[in-house]
Amino acid sequence: MDESYDQLLDSNFADMANIGGRAAGTITAGCFLARYAKAFAWAHLDIAGTAWKSGKEKGATGRPVPLLIQYLLDQIERDGTTKPAATPKTAAKKPAAKKAPAKKAAPRKK
Repeated sequence: MDESYDQLLDSNFADMANIGGRAAGTITAGCFLARYAKAFAWAHLDIAGTAWKSGKEKGATGRPVPLLIQYLLDQIERDGTTKPAATPKTAAKKPAAKKAPAKKAAPRKK
């Protein structure tokens, strides 16, 4: 992402602020997440605009849910697996050393 947006995270009171205005709210949120998700491929989906109804029908729409479900199903189909995604702990782990093959026991004498 463009580094010029990083200054939008500057704060007088904290290490950083996640306070995006109308002009750059989506990119500011992405910059905020980027600082925590360096070890992973990720995306920020700004779904707030379609997530809520106002007025008489006020409440959650559930609109983003089908998009996210379809994405996950596509990933499973593409990868051919249902293994869980890496977490920060598992992403940093080194592969375990291979164990030496077990020695076969000598046949017993009768």
